[in-house]
Amino acid sequence: MAERPIDRIIRLLRGKVPLEEVPRRWKRIGDVLILREMNLPEEKKLMVGKVFSEVLGVNCVLERGKTSGRERNPRHRVIIGNPETVHRENGCLFKLDVSKLTFSPGNFYERSRIPLLVNNGERVLDMFAGVGQFSIPIAKLSSPKEVVSIEINPLAFNYLKENIKMNKVEGIVKAFLGDSSEIVPSLQGKFHRVIMGYLNPERKFIDAMSEKVSLGSVIHYHFTAHNREMPRKISEILEEFRGSGLKTEVQYLRSVKTYSPGVKHYALDLEVVGWSRSMREQ
Repeated sequence: MAERPIDRIIRLLRGKVPLEEVPRRWKRIGDVLILREMNLPEEKKLMVGKVFSEVLGVNCVLERGKTSGRERNPRHRVIIGNPETVHRENGCLFKLDVSKLTFSPGNFYERSRIPLLVNNGERVLDMFAGVGQFSIPIAKLSSPKEVVSIEINPLAFNYLKENIKMNKVEGIVKAFLGDSSEIVPSLQGKFHRVIMGYLNPERKFIDAMSEKVSLGSVIHYHFTAHNREMPRKISEILEEFRGSGLKTEVQYLRSVKTYSPGVKHYALDLEVVGWSRSMREQ
């Protein structure tokens, strides 16, 4: 029987570092590996990084850091290698610095699902575009008229522009740098579909997009909730949309991944079915 990668890693590190400090799980993005924090001196961390790099065939190994700030981006520590990589997924290419920007492997299913829902000629609004995780697959794998992508982080925005060119979707994706709550009201026309991939977006973002959708528009909304909060959490979200003037109905709900103990990340599709106050389509 072939030796499993983790078994080989343990074998190579046995007697060199405390084995309880060797991570048994990891995340891989392109040729970058993210390990959990290790209680080891720097020279031992370097030894672990080199073994993981050799066994798993990656060019860079990171130690997981804290995620903080309005943009909720990580500050992973480089153990070995260059954290800039090109991640390949669904026939699309995503270049990014994994040590400074978020790209969640656990969201793969949603990034694969949404392009299948987009009808020919749709206008799509991606309010928190990142490096193009949703915008580029939609542009490349379906036939929208236009994808408007907004990103507030200058580093992510620069990668977004580079990824648009790399994937040859310049004629479809229009990128804007800034706060989507400020940019969206200035956009012309309505959108058939809105991606709100940032977890638990503030009310101001819902208010900003509320007049940019029509009857039948679909909003892809992401949030976190503790197990005991469901389904009350769904009612609260629907009420928040009502407060912004939109009557919506749940089309789809899926647990994406575990976010923290007892808390999960959910994807929610809402269809606009009417107005909850005096609003009419332009």
